[in-house]
Amino acid sequence: MPEVRDTIIDDVFQLAPILREEDREEVKALSGNEPLESLIAGYLMCAYCKSIISDEGVCIGMFGVGHVEEGVGRVWFLMAEELIEKHRIRFARESRMWLKDVHKAYPLLYNFVYKHNEVHVRWLKWLGFSFIKYFPEFGAGREPFYHFVKLENNYV
Repeated sequence: MPEVRDTIIDDVFQLAPILREEDREEVKALSGNEPLESLIAGYLMCAYCKSIISDEGVCIGMFGVGHVEEGVGRVWFLMAEELIEKHRIRFARESRMWLKDVHKAYPLLYNFVYKHNEVHVRWLKWLGFSFIKYFPEFGAGREPFYHFVKLENNYV
């Protein structure tokens, strides 16, 4: 079973070439960057950055939170197809636990998700994120994106 641990720079170089096609498209549409550039930026700019490591020792997913301001974080997640194909159920269960952990420091989480990245859209809804606005032309590629947010339940 995969393990989750703090990200190291080698994870970035392992994950970039095996990223899901939908994740590649999302990164390009949003930032105009290649996956490697975006993963390096996420690793360097996020105080909270975790990697999902396969039984073979390969990084098959990375997620993190960029600090925006006190209590507000910009959450992100990118993954390889293997994570869905082999570990979907465990990933879904544990992602709620990771979200609780992230909410301790960031009661308000947000970001934008590519409309065509259906796996991520369904997962975010399942986690309880709200989709508050649709942008038909957004980001560097002027592609369709949703703005999503989640406010921790006990936050006042």
